[in-house]
Parts: sequence; structure tokens; C-alpha cells
Amino acid sequence: MTLPALIASDVDGTLINPDEEVTPRTRDAVRAAVDANVLFVLATGRPPRWIPPVVDGLGFAPIAVCANGGVIYDPETDRVLSSKTLSVDALRSEERRVGKECRSR
Repeated sequence: MTLPALIASDVDGTLINPDEEVTPRTRDAVRAAVDANVLFVLATGRPPRWIPPVVDGLGFAPIAVCANGGVIYDPETDRVLSSKTLSVDALRSEERRVGKECRSR
């Protein structure tokens, strides 16, 4: 069987259960993939500050793509490796556009 080179897993409803826990079965499956040299990363809309409990549940600290791709976070070193944000002007422009569109409906 050919294994994937990379597994990118969502967090909510995929990696953690409704109680916000990584189950032993999930932890064992992820560990088996990592032990087989598959790169495992988290992919989530969550901000970096919400990643440590997931890392604790997994038992290791994979790189996390957070904030819907806006932040790359290394929980092992507690460092943001990359961050892409919108300028205040871009946000205001988008707010005006969306507001105008909503009012026209």
C-alpha cells in the first residue's frame, strides 16, 4: 500500500470530538501515520492560542496552519512562523462593499 506524503487534518469535528478531546483511537491512527514517515499537519480556522490542547491530546506538536491559512504556527516552539493579514484599508473597503451589497437586497 502506498502511503500519502502528507496528511493535513481539520481540528473541529475531525481530529477532536464534540467534547474537544482527541480520542485514543484517533491519537493512535495519527501516531501510526507519523511513525510511517507521513508528515502530519493541523489545518484549522482556530487561532494559534487554541492549539495547545490539541497538541496535548495528540502527544506531539505538529505544525499548525491556523486562522484559515492566515497563520503558520509551530506549537513546539510557540512561534508564529508566518502571518498574512489584511490592511486596515482593505478591511474597511470590504466592509463597505459587503454593507452596500446587503443593503441592496
